[in-house]
Amino acid sequence: MNSTIKTCHKKNSSALLEKMNDIKQRLVNVAKNQIGPSSAKVISNSDTFEFEPYAGNWTDLDICLAIIFPTIHSGTPLADDVKNELMECVWHHCSSKRGMMSNYPALRSVHDTLNLLSSVLIKLFSSKEGFPAFLGFDAFCNLVFWRMNKNACSILRLKGTHERPNSELISLLDGKAEQQSDVLVAQEEAARLEELIERLTIAERALVVDYMNKMPYADMSVKYEVGESALRKRVQRIIDRLRHEF
Repeated sequence: MNSTIKTCHKKNSSALLEKMNDIKQRLVNVAKNQIGPSSAKVISNSDTFEFEPYAGNWTDLDICLAIIFPTIHSGTPLADDVKNELMECVWHHCSSKRGMMSNYPALRSVHDTLNLLSSVLIKLFSSKEGFPAFLGFDAFCNLVFWRMNKNACSILRLKGTHERPNSELISLLDGKAEQQSDVLVAQEEAARLEELIERLTIAERALVVDYMNKMPYADMSVKYEVGESALRKRVQRIIDRLRHEF
């Protein structure tokens, strides 16, 4: 009996290891093709087991973002390379979705959007407040566009008035004020996310909390007495709604 249990355990462990190796290789390929070689190297050297529960409902690019983003603050030799690769990836992603510009009219009046993108991403990368990884890559790009549009509005107001920059614009040039501004923006984003989650039903909020805490779907299925496939679809619908509204 014991030998049978051990054999089953070895088979299950072997199957899980093979599955995780396949997932890792897939993520490495996605990072290499869509982000860059340094990001692919980070993923290749990472333990991806914690992302196994999400492999069925996050896109591969979402998982890649969650894995590589902490490297930006790591101080390792790869940090700057990953920053540059992610910056280029976001630019290409946004450039291929020109329809996004209709939601940000000020950006259509500013010619040097690449510089705006660079300044926004540099601030995001320097902020100690982590981006909510579970929202995914599209939501990250939407946040970048929102901040670019906010900066574009300030530029257009300054050009239109021909007056000396007011205290708000001066503060954008001050290092300490920039840090304070980042904290305020991070607080606004956290409040926005909290507000969106509060709009969910009690049952939906419970699912989101367990999902964010990386509870395996198998455990969630037992907890909520719902089939795993149906539960995955339910959670995905909730997350998609949050991503769209964030």
